[in-house]
Amino acid sequence: MSPRPLDPDQLAAIEALVRAGRLRRTSADSRRAERFLSQCQDGLDQVNAITSSNIRYNVAYDAQVWTGMGLGLSIARARSRRRSAYTLA
Repeated sequence: MSPRPLDPDQLAAIEALVRAGRLRRTSADSRRAERFLSQCQDGLDQVNAITSSNIRYNVAYDAQVWTGMGLGLSIARARSRRRSAYTLA
């Protein structure tokens, strides 16, 4: 599956987040992407064993952040002409 290019409105929204300091550009790195996705899987594998709802929420939240980071880096890697991705600042 090939990612669809972002439309002009989506690109403008990302650039606004970069200017606001909410996102930053980073180089694509498949090893980092794999590490983020592995961290996500580790967290999700443990969620059902956690008895505290607060800790369970935090682990699940972190897992979705790691997934987003990993996918962002993976998508950037897949685009041979673009070697950058966005991560949370």
